Amino acid sequence: MAPMYSPKCHKKLNGKVVVLTGGNTGIGKETARDLSKRGARVIILCRDTNKGDAAAEEITHETHFVVKCVKLDLASLRSVRECAENILETEDKIDYLINNAGVMMCPYWKTEDGFDMQFGTNHLGHFLLTEMLLPLVKKSAAGGFRPRIVLVSSMAHESFGMNWNDINFEKSYNSLKAYCQSKLANVLHAKELAERLDGSGISVYSLHPGVIKTELTRHTNETWYGKMFYFFTNAFYLTPVEGCQTTLYCILEDSIVDHSGRYYSGCQEKTPSSNALKEADQKRLRDISSKLVCLTPKVLQVCQAKMTKYKGSMIEKRLDGKVIVITGANTGIGKETALDLSRRGARIIMLCRSLEKANVTADKIKQVTKGYVDVQELDLASLKSVRKCAQTLLEKEEKIDILINNAGVMLCPNWKTEDGFDMQFGTNHLGHFLLTELLLPLLRKSVNTGFHPRIVIVSSLAHESGQIYWDNINFEKSFSSMNAYKQSKLANVMHANELARRLESSGITVYSLHPGVVNTELSRHMKAKWYGKIALKVVIPLVTITPLEGAQTTLYCALEDSIEGHSGRYYSGCKEKKASARALDEKAQKRLWELSEKMVELKA
Repeated sequence: MAPMYSPKCHKKLNGKVVVLTGGNTGIGKETARDLSKRGARVIILCRDTNKGDAAAEEITHETHFVVKCVKLDLASLRSVRECAENILETEDKIDYLINNAGVMMCPYWKTEDGFDMQFGTNHLGHFLLTEMLLPLVKKSAAGGFRPRIVLVSSMAHESFGMNWNDINFEKSYNSLKAYCQSKLANVLHAKELAERLDGSGISVYSLHPGVIKTELTRHTNETWYGKMFYFFTNAFYLTPVEGCQTTLYCILEDSIVDHSGRYYSGCQEKTPSSNALKEADQKRLRDISSKLVCLTPKVLQVCQAKMTKYKGSMIEKRLDGKVIVITGANTGIGKETALDLSRRGARIIMLCRSLEKANVTADKIKQVTKGYVDVQELDLASLKSVRKCAQTLLEKEEKIDILINNAGVMLCPNWKTEDGFDMQFGTNHLGHFLLTELLLPLLRKSVNTGFHPRIVIVSSLAHESGQIYWDNINFEKSFSSMNAYKQSKLANVMHANELARRLESSGITVYSLHPGVVNTELSRHMKAKWYGKIALKVVIPLVTITPLEGAQTTLYCALEDSIEGHSGRYYSGCKEKKASARALDEKAQKRLWELSEKMVELKA
């Protein structure tokens, strides 16, 4: 009877990210199930995404924590790279990486890249995946957590040494020896990786899960020695639930956190084979593996570059207990901003015109983060709605720590707001101007708690060629949707600068930004113009970024500590940039402020 560790361990993993290969069946699936029950965000990497999606859906339904499936074929280095790049682009960190998938005693098959199937899948694929995902594991360690990497090996590693002179078994093939070599490679890899990561805060373990009755053994009856193996081990087979216990032990047990590089079996530390303890072989295998998978400095630079696109998301900062108000958060970059900040423990309040769409988005975010996400109705094209929304917040909330003015319209027809203003100027600037002024008392209350609250105003690069049409601010004499949009975005930057000056020494900082050219619903009105149609078909696809990428500068302005004293500055690409000369005209900023006060009847 195998030791059952999991029922005795009550450790919770809320907010932790687990990446697990081969989680669609067997011990991988049971590992995913257990960790999901503990509150972790589990990402299973599978070759068969139909089975993977089914397993993810089953576990999600059972645990009520979302499990995600990503395509990974470990027998294809191309697939490994695509999978790793996918995760690097979409995840903020990895707290636990579990290399669980594998094949056993299969016929003389080759991987897509010409390697022995068992060595290529069980070792090389995992070797490359681990190296490419290390930046995300290190990011978890940088946040003060002790992440772990677990390599599922086998007792079979004890039987044979590395077949250095014929590592792909091209001279002669024995499926059992090939399997044993791949499992020895797992332990050697774990030992070398642990040594290399010493002092990083990352722990690495390898293990024997037991002899388990899973799909892994499907090829054992294809050879005489396989049949003998099956005959002698059949009585000792464990169930997948029993077989995943040592994996769970290596993930959850606090007492082994400083025992990096050790080998475990039956939820106990064991001594691996003498072949696994040879340091020269550990380094030799790393060198060979690096060459075989083409792990060059350039590849690692690409991995780092994938992460730098997400500089805002990469900031290690918790926001537990903080209240964040975001306009237009039901879609696009607002939605991605809300999702990221909710993951950090913040209470999110989404202000949206469509409550129906907003509630759907809020439910999705809560399903992922298990955080508090509230929705309030706000139509920025109606000053009555702005006042009502602000009054609701003033009555319900004790403070606001971060206000993000994100919502907007772009290149719409010659429409007017409920109050008769140009739709773009009224929505993008005036609505936010009034909302910000009305919510300042709650931001000041945040200052009283010792926090330095922030106001982030999403503008656009378009402000650089914009101007304020003082004599035709609502475009009643002549209308240009492009000029109206540019004016509204210039007003955003001018508003941020003047507001920062007025709030100097208050403890509240203000930033404006260009998010990038983002592929969102904001561009839906471009089809109405001939130049818009051309842009949408030819130009936009070449230059647009995803909403997640577009949210990065907003997140940077909301989270980055180093810009604390830079109130009033303008940012793009997570860097400070110089705004246009018109945006920096202090007389024009003051004039716009006074005009905006009159238009929204702020002092009435």
